Amino acid sequence: AAVAGARARGGIGRMRGAGSSWRQRGLTRCRTSVASSSSSSSSSRATDDDDAELRYVYVGNFDYFDAVEDVRAFILDALRGVVADDAGAGADDDASSSLASRAISVAVPGWTEKTLADGTVKPRKRRDEGKLHRGFAVVEFATAGEGVRAARALDGVAMRGR
Repeated sequence: AAVAGARARGGIGRMRGAGSSWRQRGLTRCRTSVASSSSSSSSSRATDDDDAELRYVYVGNFDYFDAVEDVRAFILDALRGVVADDAGAGADDDASSSLASRAISVAVPGWTEKTLADGTVKPRKRRDEGKLHRGFAVVEFATAGEGVRAARALDGVAMRGR
């Protein structure tokens, strides 16, 4: 059974900055873009960098008050049913062949205390008091293909109706 929580939005590629028109319109869905595999004579370094970025999957729109452990468990439970690319021939059990077992890390960034130049700790804003994390997670995989499959599997999955 999946852990209850927010709606997971899988996304691949670069996230837009705070000043972009996309964010100013108030959209909360992560934009998904997969790099095309073209066989042009462009530098292989550029495609290696693109592949490296596809290893990371942004999963957003979680409730700030869900426990970090619940968010991690939800993501891993959602990935348990997705079979990894190379799991076909010799994989006997489902646990070792799922994308959940291939996730290198699941990072759920929390709130940190900001220390000012004079050494005092800047208090949190009132709106942020009590929040357990920042509402998103980043999942890292070993290969770009696993990241793309995970993003597609997590796109639109709901946790507690969000």
